[in-house]
Parts: sequence; structure tokens; C-alpha cells
Amino acid sequence: MSTSRENIQQLVEENIAIVSLDRPPVNTLNVQFQNELGDTFEEIQTNNHVGAVIITGAGENTFMAGADIKTLSKMGQKEALRMSESS
Repeated sequence: MSTSRENIQQLVEENIAIVSLDRPPVNTLNVQFQNELGDTFEEIQTNNHVGAVIITGAGENTFMAGADIKTLSKMGQKEALRMSESS
């Protein structure tokens, strides 16, 4: 079974879920990406056939760089705090 979101691809094979993070260039977190991650792991959690999860970064050099600083710099203090606390 395979599921695709804008920034995440998920594949389940032989009781293993493979989650590939794909938000070029370095998989930085923004609100949409965080929501997609949450949705992906909720879906995996409800799948009784999944016994293990592998998380990988698409691309060759980076797994995940962390927060999207450009996005954070455009937010107000409270909104940025909410985003950082929800990750």
C-alpha cells in the first residue's frame, strides 16, 4: 500500500512502513509539513499490519534540517512558539 502527500511518501511492505520526507532542498519543517507528518503517523498507528517504521529523507545529503527559518521569520512570536511546541 502506498500513500502520497505533497511532502511525504509512505509505502507499507511486509509489515514495514517506509516514510520518505520529500520537501526540497533539505526537508525543513513548516506548518503544512508538520500536519502531513502528524496525519501520516496517525494513519500508520491505526494500521494493525505495521510492526516497524523506517523514516528516510529523499535526496542525497540531508535527512531533515529542522525548522524552516524563512517561515518562522514571517510569523509573529506567538504563532512561531505554537509551531515550535507542536513539533
